[in-house]
Amino acid sequence: MTAQQRLRRFLTVIGIPNLVLVLAVIVVAFACVLFAGETFAALPAAIGEAWFITHLVPVSFQGVTLGVLPLAPALGVIALIASSVHRAVKDRVSILDLAAILGVIIVIPLTLSGIAWFMVWDATKVFPLEAPSVGLTILHPVAIHLIGLIIGMGPTLWKALARRFGIAEVLVDGATRAHQLMLRLAGAALIVYLAVLIAGHERLGELAAAYPALSGLGVVGLVVVSLLYLPNAIVGTLAVLFGGQVSIGAASVSLFAIDLVPLPVFPLFAAIPGTAAAWAPVLLLIPFAVVVHYAITRAWDGPMVAATAVFAGMWALVAAYFVSGQLGGYGYSGPVHWLIAVLATAWVGLIAGAVWGIAVLRNRSVEDVASAEEASVEEAPPEEASVEEESVEADVVEDPEDEGVEEPEDPEEPEESEELEDTEDEEVVDKPEPEDSAETETKD
Repeated sequence: MTAQQRLRRFLTVIGIPNLVLVLAVIVVAFACVLFAGETFAALPAAIGEAWFITHLVPVSFQGVTLGVLPLAPALGVIALIASSVHRAVKDRVSILDLAAILGVIIVIPLTLSGIAWFMVWDATKVFPLEAPSVGLTILHPVAIHLIGLIIGMGPTLWKALARRFGIAEVLVDGATRAHQLMLRLAGAALIVYLAVLIAGHERLGELAAAYPALSGLGVVGLVVVSLLYLPNAIVGTLAVLFGGQVSIGAASVSLFAIDLVPLPVFPLFAAIPGTAAAWAPVLLLIPFAVVVHYAITRAWDGPMVAATAVFAGMWALVAAYFVSGQLGGYGYSGPVHWLIAVLATAWVGLIAGAVWGIAVLRNRSVEDVASAEEASVEEAPPEEASVEEESVEADVVEDPEDEGVEEPEDPEEPEESEELEDTEDEEVVDKPEPEDSAETETKD
């Protein structure tokens, strides 16, 4: 397959989802312009800003910067890219194919982000807007699409690449386990957040009273925006459950202390009580239980524990980074990055390490018992052994018909070689083809 054929193939597979994404951004921007009563001269700026919001690039309007953006649209982009990448690599792929996919994944968001930046920059001459930082304009969209690529490739393909380049496969297994575990912890954080929000329904009513003239359409819009920000609340709740801290400007929230200032009038903030309850540290048992349940259902060793713990910290750090930023006049808001990364690594590493240590001790105790039983059999009195030997010899003499008859030996089972296992692993990634063609495709 030539380079042009590769580009044509993967531009179709990966480019179409990006086209769908662009159309969705245009539709949302068009709807916002209509409902806001603006002229269509604001449409290009609205499209550019909508693209930036979707990819978590901070936006500025009338001198106010909003860097804490809803995480849900970005998660949708990641899912869309991961699905398209999975379709592209589910069959046989070569290293050159992966290089072409990587190029397409980087070039498309880079190009579209550049166009969006120029649209916003041009609109600053007419509207009170500010073009975002060029660095963040490049970094955030490309990073989000690369995360979709990483997830879409799947662990099987990553293991094949690790074998090819001589990298320990335990890194792939550790990253996969950390991803699964963080998803479970996020589910637990969602349940805790909803429970606290329902318990604070009085505060929710007070916030609703702040919108006395809100129309039905406005209520729908407020609910939609709240749902888009719900993943942000989940990440913040998880940071608190780990024992960390979340800042909202000058305010701070943790299980041990809550120091509040007047918060933005937004429904999701109704889950934050005025003071921390004395029993709040008990909620630390929730992530403990989730990690323990996950750890005891899997086998561990030293490298696996270390890899899973490190990747759990990395996943937590990435999530905390994308939900943090400038919240208008309130200042920086979001979890403390380094703290949530350290806590996630410590939680997973200590619990998985403890489960591994207990399993090792249990296996050693079983081996000691087996060794003791074998030693007791070997130390049996010699008289009994001689009596048994005599009885056996007597039985052999008394049954002359069995003389000269040898029992057929059990046929030895052929040992499976490691090369066969490697071949089977490769066939999981590639379609089963003759060995020569597989080698030729790999060289490409």
